[in-house]
Amino acid sequence: MSPCATSLSDIVDIEIITLSPDDIPTDIIEAALDAGADGVGAAAHLAPEPLAELERIVGIAERRGCALDMHTDESLHEVVTLDALAGLTRGWTTNVSAGHCVRLGTVPAPQRDALIAAAKESRIGIIANPITNLYLQGWGDDVSTPRGIAPARALVNAGARFAAGADNVRDPFNPLGRSDALETAMLLVVGAHLTAHEAYAAVSSGARDVMGLPAADVTPGAHADLVAIRADHLTQAVAEAPADRIVLRRGRVVARTSSTTDFPSLTAPAPLEVAR
Repeated sequence: MSPCATSLSDIVDIEIITLSPDDIPTDIIEAALDAGADGVGAAAHLAPEPLAELERIVGIAERRGCALDMHTDESLHEVVTLDALAGLTRGWTTNVSAGHCVRLGTVPAPQRDALIAAAKESRIGIIANPITNLYLQGWGDDVSTPRGIAPARALVNAGARFAAGADNVRDPFNPLGRSDALETAMLLVVGAHLTAHEAYAAVSSGARDVMGLPAADVTPGAHADLVAIRADHLTQAVAEAPADRIVLRRGRVVARTSSTTDFPSLTAPAPLEVAR
């Protein structure tokens, strides 16, 4: 475990994954693992030879027995590498995930379904990042602008390992990101047509599964990694993303946020005292 992950281990689960372009030598990536990184990753679809770069990164993960988290096919029209990733990692016991998978949502339905089936067979966790993918994709499409989100409905219906995240936080790739799981769930509802319950599953139980974490629940024996949200029901929580929350880690409160609302115009003014 990396020093950063160790120092925060009582509060949050952190995985540090390398993200290297194709011109970074293998020995530098291996040095990052030696220094404490938990796994490797890359955006192979951006390399001049995508499949060769994918094979290189997969080879490092296989040799080191570490987690593999690839930025996968983050484009609307370019190369598809998800099938190659599934083939290279079939039978692995270490955790494999594929983030973005934008292209998966633009290929014809038969090809999409075959890719999802291959990813499911290899137990690859698919991670959608709706706010960043909505922002980055489709700038050149002035009419019928595509959504640019991984096909969440098809993934859920197929029973694939599926999660969603916020990705970038107020940087050139996403000027408005704020890493709120409830916002991510809301975008899965309005942008990917999931139900509120399906969307919340993607940012909670689905996220834990894709990270290789044990299930968290209120049942005996489950990890008590929980969040209490001030809302009457789940749909309200996803819609309003209330700030009032209590976060528990292994049954211990590690964060508490509360808010207050004041209506000065509706508050009766204090009576004036008249000097006598």
